[in-house]
Amino acid sequence: MVVELGEGDTDGLVLDGRQLWAVQTFLNKISRWQLSDDLSRGTLDKVITDPLFRVPLTAVKFGNRLAVANSHLDSGYPPTNPDVRGARGRRVTRAPKYLISSHRR
Repeated sequence: MVVELGEGDTDGLVLDGRQLWAVQTFLNKISRWQLSDDLSRGTLDKVITDPLFRVPLTAVKFGNRLAVANSHLDSGYPPTNPDVRGARGRRVTRAPKYLISSHRR
């Protein structure tokens, strides 16, 4: 499968049925796509931004929520995370409930 999202640097992908979430790292956003039945095409459904995103790298779905791993690559090298201790410099930001649709089209 080739995924071309048109802009930015897409890193993490989450596929659930015909919905695809694409983590666009340095754009600090996640795009949600509704895919065709054969998964060969998609239509942009929603663009998700949040002030808590700090160069997100990947995401994973937990039930009807999306957890986003922030890289903090914008803080220099090596990346630092002054607001969370003992987590290898990474903070997991839970996306608000409204970001994920619990129904499939």
